[in-house]
Amino acid sequence: MNGVVIGSGYALVAIGLTLVYGVLRVVNFSHGEVYMFGAYALVILMSDYHMGYLLAIVLVIMAGACAGPLIELVAVRPVEKQPRLKTLITTLGLSVTLSNLAILIFGASPRFVQAEVTERVLTVADFSIPVHRLIVVCVSSLLVCAVWGFVKYSLPGKAMRAVAENPGVTQLLGINPRAVVRETFALSTALAAASGALLSPLFVVNPFIGTLTGLKAFAVVILGGFGNVQGAILAGILLGVAESVATGMLGSSYQDTVTFSILALALLVRPRGLISEVQAENV
Repeated sequence: MNGVVIGSGYALVAIGLTLVYGVLRVVNFSHGEVYMFGAYALVILMSDYHMGYLLAIVLVIMAGACAGPLIELVAVRPVEKQPRLKTLITTLGLSVTLSNLAILIFGASPRFVQAEVTERVLTVADFSIPVHRLIVVCVSSLLVCAVWGFVKYSLPGKAMRAVAENPGVTQLLGINPRAVVRETFALSTALAAASGALLSPLFVVNPFIGTLTGLKAFAVVILGGFGNVQGAILAGILLGVAESVATGMLGSSYQDTVTFSILALALLVRPRGLISEVQAENV
């Protein structure tokens, strides 16, 4: 169950990376820092302002959605017509900048979420599970279903898929690719912030948690298949379960080793990912 909980958070971050890659064909290396700021936002809202857990998550998601267009404006748009390597460099530079900004704002000392929701336990027969972990799985599943329905059936979602396939033709049809890119970044960072808010009660919150989470989300995207949302969900759950099993059998110091060992093995055995990317429809 712990693996499913952690994997749900990884999947949310990875889906955001996948959406951006599907539309723009770029990887946003500052994505993990949005996760980190989402975790800090929840800690501040709950511990300092005594806000309810679910209300705090909603506010964090809204703030995360506002961060996406800013990241696109600062780190992606200035180099959008340049080789993709420059986008990797600008987003990586933004990642370092945001980590150091978090140190200046929040300090280097770790923070913890102190709330009643993290202490409640649900017991059914001989099986006990903290209520918070059930909330993580339920909210993550709800967000995944909402994103899938938005991309599949809504007009903005169809425009997103069209731009991913051929931005030039969609512009001739009256779709504004720039607006679609902003919407994609907003949706992407909203998911990352939601993941940070959901998982922050489980871990210590510090300015560096986004770096490792971003790398793991990138591993999930590679393992699931670039541009494939279903693959990102499956890979996120698998890596979360693998980490939990490794922690139980080998200790917590080996969980990251297991994650990247699985990634290396997957690249050797199935380099195109668990679910190969479909070029005609990338999101």
